[in-house]
Amino acid sequence: MQIGQITEIIISPGVDLAGPLPGEIQNTTLMAAGITTTSKAPDAARALIGFISSPSAAAVLKAGGFQPVDKK
Repeated sequence: MQIGQITEIIISPGVDLAGPLPGEIQNTTLMAAGITTTSKAPDAARALIGFISSPSAAAVLKAGGFQPVDKK
């Protein structure tokens, strides 16, 4: 038995994910994206952030074991 990040477990050959840990003991890593004020390509950065936060990207992220956060 191994406990690890879901994103690492599901890409490991020969390893089956039994499921996530219960919420009260599950650790979550939040990731954020932003654009610095000194960015040389703010439009490209904005486009990338828009893409990775889109519904189509959310499907790919979920397939990779990530849990995209619903935008509110």
